[in-house]
Amino acid sequence: MHVAIVHDQLTKPGGAEKVLEALLEIYPNADIYTVIYQPKFYKDSIISNHRIYTSYLNGLMKIPKSEMFYRLLFYEFPKAVESFNLYNYDLVISNHAVVSHGVITYQHQTHVAYTHSPIRAMWSEYHKFIKKFPFWYKDKYPFGLAKWALNKFHLVRQWDYLAGQRPDAIFSNSKEIRNRVEKYYKRPVESVIYPPVDVSEYSNYVKKHKPRKKNFYFALSRLQEYKRFDIIVEAFKKMPNQKVIIAGDGPEYKRLKKLAHGHDNIELPGFLSIEDKFRLYAEAKAFIFPSYEDFGIVPLEAQASNTPVIAYARGGATETVIANKTGIFFKEQTPESLIQAVKSFENMEFS
Repeated sequence: MHVAIVHDQLTKPGGAEKVLEALLEIYPNADIYTVIYQPKFYKDSIISNHRIYTSYLNGLMKIPKSEMFYRLLFYEFPKAVESFNLYNYDLVISNHAVVSHGVITYQHQTHVAYTHSPIRAMWSEYHKFIKKFPFWYKDKYPFGLAKWALNKFHLVRQWDYLAGQRPDAIFSNSKEIRNRVEKYYKRPVESVIYPPVDVSEYSNYVKKHKPRKKNFYFALSRLQEYKRFDIIVEAFKKMPNQKVIIAGDGPEYKRLKKLAHGHDNIELPGFLSIEDKFRLYAEAKAFIFPSYEDFGIVPLEAQASNTPVIAYARGGATETVIANKTGIFFKEQTPESLIQAVKSFENMEFS
């Protein structure tokens, strides 16, 4: 059986790429199709051992500083993924959070979509997304860039709905995403299949090193705006006696670093080595997860490291963190709500 796995984009690795690696273990001879591929991030991944086909947009990555602007061409992504000719495959699997579910398949093929979310910027995060570009919709620009940009959003949203009808079956990565698919695509999800999370390395680290808890909080993620790590920075600016380490890299890193400037209790070390990640997970007194995520792998890694989680009470975290047993929740994505959760945590005991 010839298998093609269609992945949105292979740029900086995250949770979706861990799912792709798991799919490649099931289908070791599968070919990969992706809109954009940056090989430098996958040298140590089994992904690099497979045939990888890219779209015409991949040429943009040869331009210096391309990481800073290629997302502005989001309206080209649907056409790019539709350009893939998958006729010779029996099974097509789309690992989907943006456009991969929109590939064109044929009657002799089965197309299965594993969905991380309908396009967030077009649906669940739309109004938050356009607020980042206020000049697009101010009255002084009624027929300029505003009209052009909002028209592109509208067209991509229409395309995404139609693309959501193309797979023969859709599986979601959480109950949260099942609800989004059924709301936005108006079709049922076959089943919820949680992403594969290998937590054995984290629990084994704890068993081997028996680390002692230290007096700091820990957070780790690909630093993107929607993940709301600014909440952590603003909260700990108001708690100078509490220390937090926010690890990871991404487009929000410089802004968060600037927000934290002058506050020695807030550290942003950037990208971590595997050893440092294991150690910080295990030594932290709690892991902070401020994001409204589809699923969220890092809270599971923290719990496997014997570290309780302080999580925002929406999204996938509500399916993986047990209140008052493996963590606690804060109800609003605000610094004030997080501060109250930290204060509550300080008065609790977790075994």
